[in-house]
Amino acid sequence: MRSTAILAAGPPKTDRNRHLEKVNGVCLIDMVINACRRSKDPIFVVVDAANYQLQRHLADSESVELLLPKSQKILDTFNAALNISGDVIMVCGDLVNLNSEDIQKFRD
Repeated sequence: MRSTAILAAGPPKTDRNRHLEKVNGVCLIDMVINACRRSKDPIFVVVDAANYQLQRHLADSESVELLLPKSQKILDTFNAALNISGDVIMVCGDLVNLNSEDIQKFRD
Protein backbone atom coordinates (compact mmCIF):
# COMPACT_ATOMS: atom_id res chain seq x y z
CA MET A 1 0.00 0.00 0.00
CA ARG A 2 1.21 3.48 -0.87
CA SER A 3 -0.24 6.71 0.38
CA THR A 4 -0.70 9.72 -1.83
CA ALA A 5 -0.08 13.22 -0.49
CA ILE A 6 -1.54 16.03 -2.58
CA LEU A 7 0.24 19.29 -1.81
CA ALA A 8 -2.39 22.03 -1.87
CA ALA A 9 -0.83 24.17 0.84
CA GLY A 10 -0.34 27.47 -0.92
CA PRO A 11 -1.71 30.33 1.18
CA PRO A 12 -5.18 31.53 0.21
CA LYS A 13 -5.38 34.65 -1.91
CA THR A 14 -8.03 37.31 -1.44
CA ASP A 15 -9.52 36.91 -4.91
CA ARG A 16 -8.59 33.34 -5.83
CA ASN A 17 -8.63 29.86 -4.35
CA ARG A 18 -6.91 27.88 -7.09
CA HIS A 19 -7.80 24.40 -5.89
CA LEU A 20 -11.49 25.25 -5.78
CA GLU A 21 -11.57 26.68 -9.30
CA LYS A 22 -13.69 24.66 -11.68
CA VAL A 23 -12.26 22.91 -14.71
CA ASN A 24 -14.93 21.39 -16.96
CA GLY A 25 -17.44 21.96 -14.15
CA VAL A 26 -15.42 20.11 -11.47
CA CYS A 27 -13.28 21.62 -8.69
CA LEU A 28 -9.59 21.18 -9.47
CA ILE A 29 -8.88 19.50 -6.10
CA ASP A 30 -11.66 16.97 -6.76
CA MET A 31 -10.18 16.19 -10.18
CA VAL A 32 -6.77 15.61 -8.59
CA ILE A 33 -8.21 13.41 -5.82
CA ASN A 34 -10.09 11.32 -8.39
CA ALA A 35 -6.93 10.91 -10.49
CA CYS A 36 -5.06 9.71 -7.37
CA ARG A 37 -7.77 7.34 -6.18
CA ARG A 38 -6.81 3.71 -5.95
CA SER A 39 -8.79 1.06 -4.11
CA LYS A 40 -7.64 1.19 -0.49
CA ASP A 41 -4.58 3.43 -0.71
CA PRO A 42 -5.03 6.44 1.57
CA ILE A 43 -5.08 9.96 0.17
CA PHE A 44 -3.87 12.92 2.23
CA VAL A 45 -4.22 16.56 1.23
CA VAL A 46 -1.82 19.10 2.73
CA VAL A 47 -3.75 22.37 3.11
CA ASP A 48 -2.68 25.76 4.46
CA ALA A 49 -4.08 26.28 7.96
CA ALA A 50 -5.64 29.59 6.88
CA ASN A 51 -7.41 28.13 3.84
CA TYR A 52 -10.71 27.49 5.60
CA GLN A 53 -12.70 27.36 2.38
CA LEU A 54 -10.62 24.47 1.00
CA GLN A 55 -10.66 22.73 4.38
CA ARG A 56 -14.49 22.93 4.50
CA HIS A 57 -14.72 21.60 0.95
CA LEU A 58 -12.50 18.62 1.78
CA ALA A 59 -14.15 17.95 5.14
CA ASP A 60 -17.15 16.59 3.26
CA SER A 61 -14.98 13.92 1.64
CA GLU A 62 -14.62 10.76 3.71
CA SER A 63 -11.92 9.48 1.38
CA VAL A 64 -9.21 12.01 2.24
CA GLU A 65 -7.39 13.08 5.36
CA LEU A 66 -6.31 16.69 5.83
CA LEU A 67 -2.83 17.60 6.96
CA LEU A 68 -1.96 21.13 8.09
CA PRO A 69 1.69 22.19 7.88
CA LYS A 70 3.20 24.19 10.77
CA SER A 71 3.78 27.24 8.56
CA GLN A 72 3.49 28.44 4.99
CA LYS A 73 7.08 27.47 4.26
CA ILE A 74 7.56 24.79 1.60
CA LEU A 75 9.77 22.79 3.95
CA ASP A 76 6.89 22.46 6.41
CA THR A 77 4.58 21.44 3.57
CA PHE A 78 7.01 18.69 2.56
CA ASN A 79 7.51 17.65 6.19
CA ALA A 80 3.75 17.26 6.65
CA ALA A 81 3.62 14.96 3.61
CA LEU A 82 6.75 13.02 4.51
CA ASN A 83 5.57 12.34 8.07
CA ILE A 84 3.01 9.90 6.68
CA SER A 85 4.18 6.40 7.53
CA GLY A 86 5.12 4.04 4.72
CA ASP A 87 5.63 4.84 1.06
CA VAL A 88 4.26 8.20 -0.07
CA ILE A 89 3.75 9.63 -3.53
CA MET A 90 3.70 13.43 -3.40
CA VAL A 91 1.59 15.15 -6.03
CA CYS A 92 2.22 18.85 -6.58
CA GLY A 93 2.40 21.56 -9.19
CA ASP A 94 -0.12 22.67 -11.79
CA LEU A 95 -2.41 19.67 -11.77
CA VAL A 96 -5.02 20.64 -14.35
CA ASN A 97 -4.04 17.87 -16.77
CA LEU A 98 -3.19 15.20 -14.21
CA ASN A 99 -4.63 11.79 -15.01
CA SER A 100 -4.69 8.50 -13.17
CA GLU A 101 -2.24 6.93 -15.63
CA ASP A 102 0.41 9.43 -14.54
CA ILE A 103 -0.06 8.47 -10.89
CA GLN A 104 -0.19 4.76 -11.68
CA LYS A 105 3.30 4.89 -13.25
CA PHE A 106 4.72 5.74 -9.83
CA ARG A 107 2.74 2.99 -8.08
CA ASP A 108 3.86 0.14 -10.31
